[in-house]
Amino acid sequence: MTTNSGLPADESCAPTLRVVVVADDPKFRTALGLLLAASPGFACAGQYASVEEARGCVRCRPPDVALIELDLAEQAGPGSIVELQVDCAAAPVLLLTLFEDEERLFRCLCAGASGYVLKKTPFPVLLRQVRQAASGGAEMSPELAARILRLLPTAAARSDSDRGLTRCELELLHLLARGHGYRAAADRLSVGVAEVRQRVRSIYAKVHRHSRSEAIVASGRRLTDER
Repeated sequence: MTTNSGLPADESCAPTLRVVVVADDPKFRTALGLLLAASPGFACAGQYASVEEARGCVRCRPPDVALIELDLAEQAGPGSIVELQVDCAAAPVLLLTLFEDEERLFRCLCAGASGYVLKKTPFPVLLRQVRQAASGGAEMSPELAARILRLLPTAAARSDSDRGLTRCELELLHLLARGHGYRAAADRLSVGVAEVRQRVRSIYAKVHRHSRSEAIVASGRRLTDER
């Protein structure tokens, strides 16, 4: 059963999510804001033309999710996503993009984004993805899963599971990289879809920690070289 917004009835009764929209096209920005405001369980918490403008406005009342155009996130610089998350009280950031440019998306995911949404995505599906991101279950494409497998070491190789992948996370990533959806992967692993989303949440967090650690190491090397 779905509501007029296209959401399942139980999701329409979920707590209201406050979403900010950061996009440079005023027509797109306004249209998305109006659709969010008209959807049960959602509220548009602000519309901004740049990451800098958003940062200056969200500190007093942080949103639950931030939707940011990929181009604007890149223009604002590599640290902009983390800085916005600090201002948004760690709210997840979803990138809005016209195309699945895996290289650019992966860089932003490493910089702190929690996932992405194609602009051509039907609005009811976008709403589901926003709510999933708020609960830590952002989607992951096969290409991104394959890249993460190459990026992160295993927990066994690191002798810890804080930044390395656990066996369960490795199994899930291999399934996602081969094109399995979340439900198909859950069936193969004999777990629920909620558990798959929890593992994806953990994997994204490890990507962010790994990338911050690598940035700190690189910064230290540059300082050493300059001395």
